Amino acid sequence: IQFGKGGAHYIVPGHHKNVYAFDFASLYPYIISKWQLLKTPTANKRYSEKRDYRVNEVKHKKKDNPELQNVDRGLKLFLNAPSGAFRIKSAYSTMFDPAAGEAMCYIGQLLISELAFACPEFKNLIEINTDSVFVVGDANIKACREMIGKMHERYGLVLEEEFMPEIYVRDVNNYLMYDENGELTG
Repeated sequence: IQFGKGGAHYIVPGHHKNVYAFDFASLYPYIISKWQLLKTPTANKRYSEKRDYRVNEVKHKKKDNPELQNVDRGLKLFLNAPSGAFRIKSAYSTMFDPAAGEAMCYIGQLLISELAFACPEFKNLIEINTDSVFVVGDANIKACREMIGKMHERYGLVLEEEFMPEIYVRDVNNYLMYDENGELTG
């Protein structure tokens, strides 16, 4: 597993079937909220309110509501902005804070590693990226599902599960997904 100044990464390139992805919902926004990485109490409070609103009221209700789809896009841009702005120094950036950026990444690496290391069959771990783990095999799927509850209880984190009948992995975050008919879906 590669650890650095960004996320934790690991891949088994190639063609894989019956893959389950376990993804942290808004991991970096969660970390920014939980550890209050913004510069003022007011900014942290407002940011947390927007994050909670997106996760609890918008993200999973947007599918059939075009208005909520637009709200979700805007909130996602707003919530993800600090994760890049912490590390970009410019005349216009008031959010530049390399220590906060590194803290966010290291906390994320610890959380994703905790999920990955819960898998008893490391040979069936397909990918680890910034906020998700891809696995195959009943033992790994069961372990990740158990961790969903544990991580919610311990940290308040929400993990989402997605089944992918087939994927082709080229490198980290660079993969093709296919449906059960072999049709490209993403």
